[in-house]
Amino acid sequence: SIRRQRQMCIRDRIYIHPMIGESECPRFVMSYLLHHEMLHLEFPPNASNPHPPEFMERERAFPKRDQALSWLRRHEFPTMEL
Repeated sequence: SIRRQRQMCIRDRIYIHPMIGESECPRFVMSYLLHHEMLHLEFPPNASNPHPPEFMERERAFPKRDQALSWLRRHEFPTMEL
């Protein structure tokens, strides 16, 4: 389904699925998504691990991370299970 498509970061652009913009997405959720995708610019994924330890350390430090992931799951947006 269209909701199953992931957000992604390619080079210097961040793409967020348009369905998130059409939903009543809280600001902290959008901030979390942007934070996560910006980390991919700083810590590029590799073939064996798209989320290296340094990435995950910074990603987990985001305020309201758990609430953002919970909101995304409740609204059927894919999330990473880490």
